[in-house]
Amino acid sequence: MNPSNPVQEAVAVVLLLINSHPGRQHELLQQIDMQIGEALAALDEARKKAAASKVEADLESPVE
Repeated sequence: MNPSNPVQEAVAVVLLLINSHPGRQHELLQQIDMQIGEALAALDEARKKAAASKVEADLESPVE
């Protein structure tokens, strides 16, 4: 493992797995793509909520 390059490590694992299932590569990549999309959407939503909470907290703080 190379902790300084986690993206390449993840890609290597994905390639190893999909190449272990001939004929199903497209299906597996679609499912991986869906899972990554869902994870990205959840992260984006969490960031939006955190930003909104910070703005709300800033608005509620007294100005000095």
